[in-house]
Amino acid sequence: MTDAPRGTIATARLFVGDVAAYAGRRGAVALALMAAGGVLEGVGLAMLVPMLAVLTGQASGRFAGVLDDAFAIVGAGDMTARLGVLLGIFAALIALRAVVMAWRDAILSDLQLGFVEGRRAQLVATLAAARWIDIVGLRHARVTHALSSEVSRLSAAIHLMLQVLIAAFLLAVQTVLVVLLSPAMAAIGLASVVIGFVVLVPATRRASRMGLAMSRGSFRMLDSSGQFLGGLKMAIAQNMAPAFAAESNAIGVRLTEQLRAYQRYQTRIGLVSSSAIALIGAALAFAGVAIGIPTVTLIATLAVLGRMSGPVRTLQQNLQQFVSLLPSYDTLCVLESDLARSRGGSDDSSAAAMPGGTVTFDRVGFTHPGAAAPTLHDVSLAIAPGEIVGIVGASGAGKTSFVDILAGLFEPDEGQVRIGGIPLTHANSTAWRARIAYVAQDPYLLNESLRRNLSWGMGEVDDAALWQALAVAGADALVRSMPDALDTVVAERGSRLSGGERQRIAIARALVRAPELLILDEATNAIDVATERAVLDAVVAARPGMTIILVAHRAETLAICRRLLTFAGGTLAGDTRC
Repeated sequence: MTDAPRGTIATARLFVGDVAAYAGRRGAVALALMAAGGVLEGVGLAMLVPMLAVLTGQASGRFAGVLDDAFAIVGAGDMTARLGVLLGIFAALIALRAVVMAWRDAILSDLQLGFVEGRRAQLVATLAAARWIDIVGLRHARVTHALSSEVSRLSAAIHLMLQVLIAAFLLAVQTVLVVLLSPAMAAIGLASVVIGFVVLVPATRRASRMGLAMSRGSFRMLDSSGQFLGGLKMAIAQNMAPAFAAESNAIGVRLTEQLRAYQRYQTRIGLVSSSAIALIGAALAFAGVAIGIPTVTLIATLAVLGRMSGPVRTLQQNLQQFVSLLPSYDTLCVLESDLARSRGGSDDSSAAAMPGGTVTFDRVGFTHPGAAAPTLHDVSLAIAPGEIVGIVGASGAGKTSFVDILAGLFEPDEGQVRIGGIPLTHANSTAWRARIAYVAQDPYLLNESLRRNLSWGMGEVDDAALWQALAVAGADALVRSMPDALDTVVAERGSRLSGGERQRIAIARALVRAPELLILDEATNAIDVATERAVLDAVVAARPGMTIILVAHRAETLAICRRLLTFAGGTLAGDTRC
């Protein structure tokens, strides 16, 4: 079960708090720079008043006296000199503001990128720490969507939030300036802005709903794309590709319509906002003339009000878009919450307390979530170090579940697994898995070099160790024949290699780990019988004390085993010494 999505305000509060906690002191510096940028722009706008007064000669009263005194100090007697002083001050303000904005933008960019990468890394870490039984219950597309589309939307949300903050600072400074110039016009303008934002509250709610719909549509598109690629071979082989593509494209059409609807909605809101701002400006100009505001003050006030239209429009548009992206943050939080509940405190520090020794299953039972019957029931056995054990049984007999429990991926519902007398639990399963290597039927290879694939998860490994492992797996001649040897890139999922070649590379990678227990789950079924026997014999000879668990169907594969465990209907039906 997942947590229910929060409301827009609650999600926004959590998101802003999350960003603020990450930003820390750098965030405080960025806010100070935002404020400084706003103040500098406000002072620059305020320079309009003395400039207009000098140009028109309409300065009067106390203000005229202040100007004359200031110009007398710098020795500016005529209009040209006075205008030159004012323009010099204005240029200095613009240059200083540019420096402040560049500093501000650099900090904000760093915060945006760092926060998004941190959340992505946090999700990956939470995923890696979760119990396998909970991970397999997740839809693959859900995780992929969170790590790609939702994280990208999160980056956009941060950018919009920061732009809203910048606009808010500018608007605050400009508001103060208008109040100082003309309190009456400021009151009228602010009342109009407040009314406009109140009117737009329903629009904000609609933007949130549309954002959630687009997020879900994006997930369905990703899920459909994954299914399309996974089933394309089957579809082409049966001349079903057109129908298969049409079904996938239908989802894309629906998502495109949602995006178009959102764009049309944003366009309408922008048109209404622009029209409203123009009407408010005209009304303010008329009101200013009607109440007899001096020409210089009126022109300066209208100029500042005109500049305010930019931040107002930014607030309106970016708030709408920000709200539409908040569901992505909620999606990430819900997924992390689902995964965090399953962590159970896996602890790498228990490695020293996890010995090797005999593996014991004591009346072990296990049922997959949602299954009608137990997958394993009352399984008891002991596997001594160095044994070579074959696992046989029909499909669904419990072989894979037995191996997964042995590897510490699943915990038994009943009974207990012990390693050297110590119970195997989720808390010490990480330490146990550091001692084993697992090779599956369809091995996973990175779209990287063979060297990177062989040393995956182990840091730097000496080339001599890699070549030795390849020789044992019967793959050294194959790798030497490649153009770049160990530096050859195997392409996505190792598509440049055949199935048998991939399996031999995977066995070599397992041997590089120098495991105490090697699990081969149908890991040689794509290799011809003669080569398979040579590889298995070489593995046994290379590490004579290593325990080997071999899941297989071919009798030729099992011939190397000294013991056969037969599973049927989730029970251990036979334990035969060979």
